[in-house]
Amino acid sequence: MYGGINPNTGLPMGFAEGPMMLIHSKTAYTEHELQFTGFTMKEIKEFSNQMTVQGEPYRTVMIYTRSIGPRVVQMTETRSGGQIVSSAVNTTMSEGELPAFEAEWSRMWTPNIRDPSSLQAFDPVSRL
Repeated sequence: MYGGINPNTGLPMGFAEGPMMLIHSKTAYTEHELQFTGFTMKEIKEFSNQMTVQGEPYRTVMIYTRSIGPRVVQMTETRSGGQIVSSAVNTTMSEGELPAFEAEWSRMWTPNIRDPSSLQAFDPVSRL
């Protein structure tokens, strides 16, 4: 789901290949989920910083996945030297459905871990 990986190198298609060899990678991963009556919203963020033999940054890969029920959007961005070298969006939806998904996401994705009562506005059961 990364938008095309070169099977020979494991790098995204179009990525500038050179004599560097990866020896170290640090990855941070977060996953948050909000459950509503009848559906679940989920956000996954993955940030991977990969280094060369010399300890210099080689590339950074950021993957953001958002879902509302069965609808999923995954955005992948690869950077090298501070420049975007590849990006891709993969989704289970048509291009025409994306604006409505983003609007719904912006309206409903309001997690506030410190104050669980902030979720009551979107949970009809809590209003009973």
